[in-house]
Amino acid sequence: MIAALRWHEAPRRVQLAALSLPIVLVTTLLRALGLIDDLALLGYAALLVYVLAEWPRLPRINRLLLWIAFAALVLLPLLHPQPLSVLRQAFDRAAYYATFVTALSFLREAAATSKLVRECGYRIINQPPAKRYLTLSSGSLLFGIILNIGAINLLGVMTSRSNTLRAAGGNREIQQARGRRMTLALLRGFSLTPLASPFSITLVVVLSSFPELRWHDVLPLGFLAAALLLGYGWWLDRRNAPRHLRALVPPLDTSGGWGPQLRFLALVLGIVGVAIGLELLLRIPLVLAILLSAPPMGLLWMAAQRRRHGALKALHYASVRLGRRSLDLFPSLRSEVGILGGAGFTGVLLAAMLPPDLIANALQSLHLSGPLAAIFLMALVVLGSNVGLNPIVSVTLLAAALPDPRVLDVAPALMGLAYMCSWALAINFSPLTASVLLLSRLAGVPPAELGYRWNGRYTLGSFALLSLLLVLLGWVL
Repeated sequence: MIAALRWHEAPRRVQLAALSLPIVLVTTLLRALGLIDDLALLGYAALLVYVLAEWPRLPRINRLLLWIAFAALVLLPLLHPQPLSVLRQAFDRAAYYATFVTALSFLREAAATSKLVRECGYRIINQPPAKRYLTLSSGSLLFGIILNIGAINLLGVMTSRSNTLRAAGGNREIQQARGRRMTLALLRGFSLTPLASPFSITLVVVLSSFPELRWHDVLPLGFLAAALLLGYGWWLDRRNAPRHLRALVPPLDTSGGWGPQLRFLALVLGIVGVAIGLELLLRIPLVLAILLSAPPMGLLWMAAQRRRHGALKALHYASVRLGRRSLDLFPSLRSEVGILGGAGFTGVLLAAMLPPDLIANALQSLHLSGPLAAIFLMALVVLGSNVGLNPIVSVTLLAAALPDPRVLDVAPALMGLAYMCSWALAINFSPLTASVLLLSRLAGVPPAELGYRWNGRYTLGSFALLSLLLVLLGWVL
């Protein structure tokens, strides 16, 4: 059992956060299903209580974004004829994003104590150099689907601990080369989650920005882009491998087969399959199906870890664990809720206050339309991430300010893919993103060195490949 606070020991603000976020989850899901629309104000109030309770511990960038949201709220009555309608839309978007984070946290909580996750992580890392890049990159993507940024933390710590001087045969040059290659494989693999994960917030933003899109309109295009980048990264890793060290690398014990990896893959496919089945059964959007299925699937995963005690006792254990962990689990989501909810709220307000054709006119004045307009916006998001503008914020704002890309002769699916690609590139490149910050600390190098020097060539090549892909797809979409 993971150590947890007891209810009577917790500060009042922690208790408020632990109570308010589940209320946001329940009210948002009930309203999304069309069951009880009268719960809107309760959900909005619960979200405000959560933000206020966690305000002292919010990162500075989150608080800045929320102050911008407040400023936009003050200006809204002056710049829009129907401020209450826009305000409701903004709260709906913020609550939906907060619900997404909360629902997926049940899966991450289950993964935190999963023996299968640890075994799979060990097997992914313990590979010879020739197989390591593809194994680590695909494993990082697979873990990222369930764990999000937790995949970087888990696999990054495991690679750091495994890359010892002894494991390198006493050769420091081998140790350094191995550490660099493993770090890049993890980063590049994780950066594919905005393209290939049905559980990514990127897909939620794209689908909520373009209501006419369904997941099967854009996610297969993301799979194509992810496969392209995975192959390019593998080729670049092989091309840059230090060949003079090949004969000096000590042999690895890779016995044990692929059992853990295949079982974890089956688990991920099972979770995705349940969501798709729920989508088809209830005829609801996939994102809503994910929000409905993730909490019970997380509970069942926790129960499965105690299945030797019998089904009823295992379910009781999982329920008790969730109750005890709620004081730690829900307050710990403050950063994600703050940045996602703030971006969604601000995006709706700014889009309502700005002229509806502002972005379109600006691009047309630059003679940009079709795939070139999508490529320009992709570059804008990547560049913005290097000056502190998180892709969550920039993509949300751009998508809200350009609700119909067809005015630029861009199909919504193509624009959605461009936003997904920009998110993936920003994760790879910007020294201000959480992925680069976390991995640079584990690798013992400055974030700028990891993002620019180590991964700059890959990012530029990836941008060129993705731009070419957008141009080619522009002919058929």
